[in-house]
Amino acid sequence: MYIVSVLPITKNFGLEELSYFSANEYESGMVVKVPLRKKDVWALVIESTPAEKARMELRASNFSLKKIKGNSGKIVVSQAFMRAAQKFSEYEAQSFSSVLSVLLPSILFEVKRQVTPPEPKCTLAGDISVFQGDTVERYSAYKSLIRETFARKKSFFLLVPTAEDARSAEKELSRGIEQFTATVYGGKNKKELNKLLKTIDDGGHPVLIIATPPFLSLIRNDTEILAIDREGSRSFRTFSRPNIDWRIFAKMLAHEYCTRVLLGSEILSVETMQKVRNGGYHEWGHLKMREISEGECSIISMTKEESSEPFKILSPELEKIIQELPETGKKVFLFTARRGLSPTTVCADCETLVTCKTCDAPLVLYGNLEGDQASKKEPYFLCHKCGERLKAKDQCSHCGGWRLIALGIGTEQVEKELKRISPHLKVFRLDKETASTPLKAQKIVEEFLSTTPSVLLGTEMALHFLRKPVEISAVVSADSILGVPDFRINEKMMSLLIYIKSLGTEKTFFQTRNPENSIFECAKEGNLLNFFERELNERKKFAFPPFSLFIKIIWEGTPTRAEKDSEIIKETFGEEVQIIKVRGGARLVKYHALIKIEPKTDDEIVWPETALVKKLLSLAPQFSVFVDPDALL
Repeated sequence: MYIVSVLPITKNFGLEELSYFSANEYESGMVVKVPLRKKDVWALVIESTPAEKARMELRASNFSLKKIKGNSGKIVVSQAFMRAAQKFSEYEAQSFSSVLSVLLPSILFEVKRQVTPPEPKCTLAGDISVFQGDTVERYSAYKSLIRETFARKKSFFLLVPTAEDARSAEKELSRGIEQFTATVYGGKNKKELNKLLKTIDDGGHPVLIIATPPFLSLIRNDTEILAIDREGSRSFRTFSRPNIDWRIFAKMLAHEYCTRVLLGSEILSVETMQKVRNGGYHEWGHLKMREISEGECSIISMTKEESSEPFKILSPELEKIIQELPETGKKVFLFTARRGLSPTTVCADCETLVTCKTCDAPLVLYGNLEGDQASKKEPYFLCHKCGERLKAKDQCSHCGGWRLIALGIGTEQVEKELKRISPHLKVFRLDKETASTPLKAQKIVEEFLSTTPSVLLGTEMALHFLRKPVEISAVVSADSILGVPDFRINEKMMSLLIYIKSLGTEKTFFQTRNPENSIFECAKEGNLLNFFERELNERKKFAFPPFSLFIKIIWEGTPTRAEKDSEIIKETFGEEVQIIKVRGGARLVKYHALIKIEPKTDDEIVWPETALVKKLLSLAPQFSVFVDPDALL
């Protein structure tokens, strides 16, 4: 009989090492199924100890151990992977078990696979290069590197942020080596995954692995290059707990596997460019600092010259193009940042924002479109945070006033305007309301591309699926994005503008009420060098990352509970923390706490700090911790 110490792979925060008994001895690093709170969960074996050696401890304990049933143990990852995972959990200040629950998707334990991943033979560490270029240039570079690594009998791992990126990369990179290519992303069933694992586990030939972040554990020990494509994408960050950045883990994993890292993107992150300037990262070839487009690009000012002029969604130039589409037979893509008719609604009398009764988040107005099949539906408010849906009201809940005003431009509002301009024009709308699954989104794009003339109206979601250029592209309103209180918002905006510009083969329009903002001119000219210089100077001026590191702690609750939690944060972190109330209400109050880590010597930021990590890990589950967050508020 053995006492088995395990680490449950679960998102239950604060849950760490547990003990069970078993008739079988399990190796360290195996995964087994253990009973936990009336259900069976996967757990990682830490060690197995003969029960006779722990006899005294067992007699002294006031609880009985549960039994591990069956012989379900299997090794799915190497010790090198576990070392990287341990370091990564400390960096992100998240519990080891919760991080493992993300790094090791449960489907990998359920497939028919019994492989003992060997330890990599270390010959190289810390070699990181960067490459900046459009999609065609990056894929061409990857093809050359894949041929070179295969010639040296080494494997190539391409990490991409989304499943759609994986499908696109497979189409371009696997030609001629289909039998040695494995493309893995969420949504694959067990049969499909088993087939891919056979390709990966066959050590007789190098392989090209194209994978989304949750499948980084499939890296082979003969991998020579780990390429992180679209390195500047925010999709590499998780949107739920535990809050992690996959790019950081990929670099740590590459270090343990002694693998070269290549960061590729159309626009690299500002932090990466600073590393290049400081000599921390190497240039792979010459970094492309100007994006040249064949089409004409125009910045359209949407400010009204006279106050009596009615509000217009589309500029006269863009409206004319829409009107002439039946004759020209062209395709148009219109980017809108928000869903619905209007992102916010306020009272004109007391200026109170219409918010959700459940979570106090702003409600988004949705409505029917004349002539549409949905015309029978009444206008309604929808909360994008908790999903609460309410009938559109006419009165202010604060003052009882009737003058509720819808502000901002949403996809439904633009669609309504397009129907007014050209009633018979075929308009496709792509957002989370019209495409709840990737398959539906792909179908909308395919129908749009096969219909002439047509307009595709979409949010940022559409950019993941629209991979082919069209004649006309436009940003309907960029101001709603730039108004977000996020020190990285210029970086995000520049990436969006450059990509949307690349979609328009004839003309691109940037509509804005702030045409003086230098980011539009940089995007219009494709001048990445000026953008990075300005952004780095601005970041350095205010000591924002990469010239510092922020740690954000978020909590919310009733006013009384949230205030008590604020006192806990003050007592735990003292003067090094700054607490900000970001949203107040009668029902829920939300707070952010910021801790700033500044360079100590030679502009190097020391992180993780053991003492501070220990404090962050000691926080109760109601506190969410973000290391190096995208936004401070």
